[in-house]
Amino acid sequence: PEKVVKGKPAAVKHVDAAGAAKLLARTPEVVVIDVRTPEEYAEGHLKGAKNLDFNSPEFREQLAKLDRDRTY
Repeated sequence: PEKVVKGKPAAVKHVDAAGAAKLLARTPEVVVIDVRTPEEYAEGHLKGAKNLDFNSPEFREQLAKLDRDRTY
């Protein structure tokens, strides 16, 4: 398992869909941020994912409001 140090940026790990499902099953406290449009999100998304539209003018503001004590 990777160690995450509070206050330090986490390393980015690229995984395929199956790998993501395994990671989420092992770490249910992780919240997935889905950066697609609300329309795309409505067509299907991971259970518990939070939608923050990357193209929205409010994206930075919404991102800043995320709970810093959670793992995304």
